[in-house]
Amino acid sequence: MSVFTRFAPRLQPVLGYAGLGELELAERTPEAPEVEVEICSVRGAHSSGSTIVAPLNQDVELFFRLRGHADSGTSRAGADDRA
Repeated sequence: MSVFTRFAPRLQPVLGYAGLGELELAERTPEAPEVEVEICSVRGAHSSGSTIVAPLNQDVELFFRLRGHADSGTSRAGADDRA
């Protein structure tokens, strides 16, 4: 499986900050805690174990496997979740 995305901060006039150029991510399956996300490869970012450090405002592609068993075959990620 793969996901192609771009992370961008939302501008908030009250909370100004500077210098944040990366976002640290951890993948999980909240509806199925018995399912583990195994990171296979990352393009446009780098990974350390199960954590991914992705640059902001750049394309990132994540290749992964889901391991374990879940009763539900549905996923909340899809076209409606794209920003």
